Amino acid sequence: MIAYCEGESEHPPTHLIPALAKAFGVSADVLLGLDEPTGRGRVRDNPLWRRFMQIEKLGRGERKQIAQLLDKFIETVRLKRAQ
Repeated sequence: MIAYCEGESEHPPTHLIPALAKAFGVSADVLLGLDEPTGRGRVRDNPLWRRFMQIEKLGRGERKQIAQLLDKFIETVRLKRAQ
């Protein structure tokens, strides 16, 4: 996580990939750019996808803060589901 936040990686931490792929309705390969999305067109119309596209345009510091916020939110949800 530290390397992701401090580096200039274009990819999310590996532990977030399954959750993001599920949220976007695509495979992890599509999310990482290893495969092309299917022609359904649903991914780019997804409100969450549009937000991530806006986040990509922010500065490194803002993206780092958002990544930390997402990590905390996902961890909180996991803990609640585990109870």
